[in-house]
Amino acid sequence: MKSLVLYFSATGFTKIVAKEIARQMGSKIVEIKPLEAYSKNYRALMTRGINEINKDVRPDIYDIEMSLEDYDMIFIGSPNWLNTY
Repeated sequence: MKSLVLYFSATGFTKIVAKEIARQMGSKIVEIKPLEAYSKNYRALMTRGINEINKDVRPDIYDIEMSLEDYDMIFIGSPNWLNTY
C-alpha cells in the first residue's frame, strides 16, 4: 500500500507526529507551506491564527506538485487552533 503524509505545522509539534507516522508507515512525507510564513513569535502566531479563523480566511499555500490519486492512504496533519483546524 502506498501512503502519503501531508502536514502543516506552525510550532513544530505536528511535524514531529507527521514524521513518526511517515516512519512507521513507510510513507512519503510532504509539508504544506503557506506563501506567507507564520511568525515564530507565539503571540504573533496566535493573533494571526485568531484573525484568520474569525474572518474565515484560508491562507495561500505553495503548490504541491503530485497526484494524490497515486496513493492508497493519505494522512493529513494540522494544528488545532481554538478548537478548529
